Amino acid sequence: MMVLGKLGARLVVFGVVLYPAVAFEAKHILGIVKDSRTNNPIQGAEISVGGKVANDKPVSDDTGFFKLSLADSVDSVVRLRVEKAGYNPADLQVSVNDELIHQISLKALGMGTAAANRRAADSGDTYVPPESFSSALRADAKTAFDSMRKRYEFGVENFFSVVIAHDKLIQVELLLTQKRQERIAVYKAALEIARKLEVESQSRYTLGVDSQNSVFLGRLHRSEVELLLAKEQSRTSP
Repeated sequence: MMVLGKLGARLVVFGVVLYPAVAFEAKHILGIVKDSRTNNPIQGAEISVGGKVANDKPVSDDTGFFKLSLADSVDSVVRLRVEKAGYNPADLQVSVNDELIHQISLKALGMGTAAANRRAADSGDTYVPPESFSSALRADAKTAFDSMRKRYEFGVENFFSVVIAHDKLIQVELLLTQKRQERIAVYKAALEIARKLEVESQSRYTLGVDSQNSVFLGRLHRSEVELLLAKEQSRTSP
């Protein structure tokens, strides 16, 4: 016998009231772990939180990205710990928000301050030189693109933002190249990514989680990169 009340449907079987299970949506913390000096992503960093609120203990992937699942009853702010061999661990308070990707930097063990490095240089000891501007700029552009792409995969960012981030990455790479063959290599690498983005937009449209406009944009972006590559290859100057 089915009994409907203010609390919804319930099933009475031999005098026992059975309520349907209520599915609670899991909460998550998203983030990207990077080297504080080089700004490069750190793979294999272990992520944990205090207490028994985490459903897993993930590690960062090759882009530095991680997704930590939490119990539904967790507070809106938790203390996060990030650990990786060869680095000082990071302990910080973060907000639980599926639409926010936290940028977390780890400092390598034995890495001193700029003043300490200068003193070591003056004394003839080994020191860590500062990273070049070009490397830092390239790392920033790549991190921004990887972050935007991850957000798109999780449905918290649109495809247009991913394409814009990829365009910026291409522009930075071109700014840091001087020779024709290097520019061609940049366009070839960009074309490979553009093709993957086009396939992703088509797949998400087929699944009904993205619009046809994203398919058109993916096709346009890939065609544009192909044209730029062909134009660069046709140049005769070095």
